[in-house]
Amino acid sequence: MTNDTGPHTSASTTPPWEAEGAQACESGVLAAMRSAAIKHTMDVIKTSMTGDGSHRDHLVNAERALAELASQSELFGRAAFPAPTDTVDRNFLVSQDDDGTFALYVSTGKPGVVYQPHDHGGTWAAVAAVSGAQHHSFYSTDTGSLERVGSAVCEPGTTVSVPTDGIHSIEGGPDPLVHLHLYGLGFEHQHLRREFDPDTFAERRFRLEDLSFIEDRRPSEVTG
Repeated sequence: MTNDTGPHTSASTTPPWEAEGAQACESGVLAAMRSAAIKHTMDVIKTSMTGDGSHRDHLVNAERALAELASQSELFGRAAFPAPTDTVDRNFLVSQDDDGTFALYVSTGKPGVVYQPHDHGGTWAAVAAVSGAQHHSFYSTDTGSLERVGSAVCEPGTTVSVPTDGIHSIEGGPDPLVHLHLYGLGFEHQHLRREFDPDTFAERRFRLEDLSFIEDRRPSEVTG
């Protein structure tokens, strides 16, 4: 049955929130829906965490809530969170407490993007996939050197977490990525990070000082 209430267009498989020009006509509704969904998710996470993030068991409820948010893929379309062009990824800050805790980012990445083994500067992390897959490898330094101890694939419907002292590496799959990254501390509040050479496992320590890779997409009433 034909709907004659508006102009006819050719059929398209592109969701309306990702279509060119969609931001102009959809952003108000979607932004409000996204803001409410993110606030609800963060409230759930902050009231349901069972520890300080030093063990993966502490992050189970955070992963569950983050997965539920990621399943609402219509809220994280390309109109609001474009794919990277000149860089391998883009990171959009969408929520963070005033003291820098509970920082949530929408991360978009090119296919096959690789991040060397690293920690998160003294904080925990949880990741949920909106679209695309990442292969995570986990490492331990208990023996005095870097040792791979496990792996997991983060794809739609699944999550991964990294406790406070955890180390992981990431390799993107063949499709563009849109993932949600939640940190106990936002990038600018993280302490010295460690990164390891993937071949020699030599350690490099550094602090994130150039934060130009972060794009603030928090609601205007939050950012002032």
